[in-house]
Amino acid sequence: MQMQRTVHSAGRGAHHTNRMKFQSYGETHPGRVRERNEDAVLVRGDLGLFAVADGVGGLPDGDYASSRALELLSDKIGEAGAVAVVDLEGILAGINRTIFLEGRRRHPRLGIATTLTCLLWRDERIRIGHTGDSMIWRLRDNHLRTITTEHTVAAEIQGRRESVPSEKMPDQFYHTLTRCIGESDPFAPEIIAMEAIPDDRFLLATDGLTKVVRRQEIHALLHAARTPEDAVKALMKKALAMGAPDNVSIVALFVA
Repeated sequence: MQMQRTVHSAGRGAHHTNRMKFQSYGETHPGRVRERNEDAVLVRGDLGLFAVADGVGGLPDGDYASSRALELLSDKIGEAGAVAVVDLEGILAGINRTIFLEGRRRHPRLGIATTLTCLLWRDERIRIGHTGDSMIWRLRDNHLRTITTEHTVAAEIQGRRESVPSEKMPDQFYHTLTRCIGESDPFAPEIIAMEAIPDDRFLLATDGLTKVVRRQEIHALLHAARTPEDAVKALMKKALAMGAPDNVSIVALFVA
């Protein structure tokens, strides 16, 4: 089984903060159909930084776009050091600009692009930066909450409560992104702040998971897992068993 196209990894195990510790693990897999893996994962427990990225389909060099975006993210967060407040929105804006310019040099007509969904841990506080259709969930007291929103045409129409039955929605609306890394300005990532508490479990995943594994199954497997590695491997196994027509990337973070 091919996997582990991980941009950076600090390995498995516990990382301590002032009051809590956490464990993390991530994997990526090309799936059962695609020959190329255009996803990437970032697992940097030493930085408290975790992310997934998915190169935008229909554009060239998706594998380069996703891995380059996470490389830039890791570098910028590393440069920021251990400061409690990080300008995550500014960092993502800078990454977007770099990917946009590099894309125009590599492919002047089309450019390159990727989704990017990241979680940054600082002093028991979590900051999330998100653009695209990957997702973050939090499992707390056996309640699975979706933290991020999908930046697709379909999701935006449904978010405006427009009365468009799902069966009447063109299929491409579910795959057409309204935000991504590599777009021209104005760039507007989703930024979310929250506090973590002991026993929280966070899951980051590209849409290769959510296309084939139902929410109830994600909930059950995440809840049943003893460790982040167990959770990721169980979810990956399920996605592959369901045919995995797209690349699949998953990162789990367990708080203790």
